[in-house]
Amino acid sequence: ELLGFTGLRPIDSGPRIELLYGIHPDYWGRGLAVNAGRETLRHGFGIAGLDCVYAEMDIPNTASARVAEKIGME
Repeated sequence: ELLGFTGLRPIDSGPRIELLYGIHPDYWGRGLAVNAGRETLRHGFGIAGLDCVYAEMDIPNTASARVAEKIGME
């Protein structure tokens, strides 16, 4: 059973890289997005050698914004 996803992708085919994450609602509130996002950033900055990663979300999506804050994004 797929319960979520995480990854990195270019924004608008340009040099900026975006962090993606999503968790099935049945699994919300368990810290899975925080853990997945944190490990994805670790990979991006470490193995992939990225200098900067962005996260974009809809303004009403406060849960996603909290995940980004918890993993150290500004």
